[in-house]
Amino acid sequence: MTSATRWVETSEAGSYAPYAGGRADGKSLHEALPDLQGLNAPDFGGDWDRLAHTRMLPEGRRPEELTPIEAAVAISRLLARCRSTMRERELEIAAAVWGLERMVGPGVPYVLEGSDAELVAGPRNVRRLLAELSELPTASRLTLLDEPVPNRGLAGLVDSSALAARGVAMRTVYRHDGQLSFEQRRYQRLLAAAGVRARQAPLVPVNMIIIDGETVMLPVDPDRPGAGAVVLRNTVWVYLARLVFDDCWHRATALSE
Repeated sequence: MTSATRWVETSEAGSYAPYAGGRADGKSLHEALPDLQGLNAPDFGGDWDRLAHTRMLPEGRRPEELTPIEAAVAISRLLARCRSTMRERELEIAAAVWGLERMVGPGVPYVLEGSDAELVAGPRNVRRLLAELSELPTASRLTLLDEPVPNRGLAGLVDSSALAARGVAMRTVYRHDGQLSFEQRRYQRLLAAAGVRARQAPLVPVNMIIIDGETVMLPVDPDRPGAGAVVLRNTVWVYLARLVFDDCWHRATALSE
């Protein structure tokens, strides 16, 4: 039994079942994607050893052995802990950030103990975080969106155009299967004009932004995307996020006309 199949059989990994089918080219992810260099990051070994006891990472596995489904499940476990903490301490987290903001300037995130995950609570703070990330000197921005290709709205296109003007390489995968509507095809053309390489996949496991292969942002709760966010800078979490994104990207297809 393969490790991917074993993980799919657990209830926790059930929503990622389409990942278990294996790559069409017969290669492992690491063979197909030699540009994954996260394993060579100076802090990676220490970060892995420190997180290994948290029970969020697969037991008995080394990072170079991980499959994308194992990476996705590890991230889902982290998000479950973040949601639990946010439910219990949302007001405390938001108050701490706002209080520091009033007294000494920009606030600091709440760090979830044992995970290196930074939690940001409240719509205002989430919007500010997005703005701050967009303003950073950036070379690449990778996005997974568990939603169909939009058929209206220009705010995201304006942001993408601004990033493209700064030379930022952007790739996005939407959860979409089949033909695009007239409005979606129009949005697709605007995306391309804004410099975004976009693809579609029937399954996108999580909403996620990866910036420069160093910072990851995810919503704490997909059903309340503006209520809170998780920021990951730990090299292990960034590596796992990149495994998920790259596998999703290589399984995705060009947006259908």
